[in-house]
Amino acid sequence: MRLTKIQSVSVTGCYVSSSGHYNFDLVLTRTNGETSTRYTWGWNMGLESLNSQGTITIPAYLTRMIKLAVAHAVIGGKVRYREYDQEGNARYADLRYYDAKYIRSHAMQVIRSYAEQEAE
Repeated sequence: MRLTKIQSVSVTGCYVSSSGHYNFDLVLTRTNGETSTRYTWGWNMGLESLNSQGTITIPAYLTRMIKLAVAHAVIGGKVRYREYDQEGNARYADLRYYDAKYIRSHAMQVIRSYAEQEAE
């Protein structure tokens, strides 16, 4: 999927690593209705494809769309967080590395930042 003409971004979940990184699972929808679920977004890492190594360079409008979609999903409580145990099993309850206060604070900071930019 080419990363052009993206119409919407939705968040389907989030993997929280033992090092405290939050990797959000994304669904990108193009203007022609084509969707892709092969992407993750990390606050500190940017957009990554599940099919390749490394961060993908994307247009500024898409970065903004992703950051705001993730922030609104976090604030709205629409993200299901998961961690993996040593055997590789997903765990959705009793998370050890998830910090609700931190992630909500970061999401609010992202929203405020874009609101201030629009007000200028």
